[in-house]
Amino acid sequence: MEIENLDMELSIREAIRSDLAIMSDLARELNIIHHKARPDIYADVTLNEGADEPHWMGFIETDDHVAFIARHNSLPIGFIAANISIPTSPLLKPVPGCRICSICVLETHRGQGVGKVLMNRVREWALARNAQELRLAVWHFNKAAIRLYEEFGFEVRALEMGMPISSKGEV
Repeated sequence: MEIENLDMELSIREAIRSDLAIMSDLARELNIIHHKARPDIYADVTLNEGADEPHWMGFIETDDHVAFIARHNSLPIGFIAANISIPTSPLLKPVPGCRICSICVLETHRGQGVGKVLMNRVREWALARNAQELRLAVWHFNKAAIRLYEEFGFEVRALEMGMPISSKGEV
């Protein structure tokens, strides 16, 4: 699979158990962005190497979760993790959807089409499982990701809001 701006072939394959350390290393760059913007929410995983491996294990070797690793010149440069879910609430139609939980491309390889290839690979995986849509959540501070998702055709459907609470007063 070739994409523009990459000199060599980009390979995409489903992640396996032995990829946990690779996913953890790649995710560190993504976590740094999130921790810097929201240290009140995101842990600093750089302090405890591999601490997030149990999280990524949930996307490996299961029927309704998946992770794909992107390699360029045999070096891992990105990954995507997703899952299929069907709403069970009686208020929602039971339409299967694919939630993209994380997508990460090393900064040195961004803007070269790697994210698009990963998204399309998850789309193929989701279609094979009868998913009818792709969904994801993105933080408002991650402007580059928002632009990328809008280029792919994603639209805002809901806004999640939050506020800290304390015992010192009322809302």
